[in-house]
Amino acid sequence: MSEGTAERWLPVIGHPGYEVSDWGHIRSIDRLIQYLDGHVQRCRGCMLTPGTSSRNHFVIQVTYGKTVLLHPLILEAFVGPRPEGMIACHWDDNPANNRLSNLRWATPSDNMFDRIRNGRHRQASQTSCIRGHRLIAPNLVPSNIHRGTRGCLACNRAGNLRRMRIKRGQPVGELQQLSDAYYVTIMGGHPDRLA
Repeated sequence: MSEGTAERWLPVIGHPGYEVSDWGHIRSIDRLIQYLDGHVQRCRGCMLTPGTSSRNHFVIQVTYGKTVLLHPLILEAFVGPRPEGMIACHWDDNPANNRLSNLRWATPSDNMFDRIRNGRHRQASQTSCIRGHRLIAPNLVPSNIHRGTRGCLACNRAGNLRRMRIKRGQPVGELQQLSDAYYVTIMGGHPDRLA
């Protein structure tokens, strides 16, 4: 949506007295509230300021004591009910951008691919392992690549060697030294003595 386009408002499904906009806003509308003791009070509508969840998604309290995520409310109002197995996703992976043009129903797997595409997936944006080896081919564990993650092949091989030596009762050696030697070999350098 461009800033020149008028903001559209629709009722929040399942929460009478509230509306959401295609720009990602929420407001209460003028309404009458009847209390348990029978008296009725007129409440004036106003724009609401969302809070944030532990994952930085906008949340809103639409029913006393009940907090809900804002982006699914927008999708339900403008697109329709949540399809089975789907979640509300942000195209740009920015939980603060709740414009309708940035939201869609998608699978959790699609959401993970968004994080990778947008550079917000911790492992996908990692450039080296904890021991300082670069996470580039050929130093990637092949089975991890097929699962969509990256792992250090040198550290993997060094860990396997240490476990084998422990099992056989042989001297183990330092993991850093073993993995560094594997790294040199994998990356085309001259191998150090590993046995």
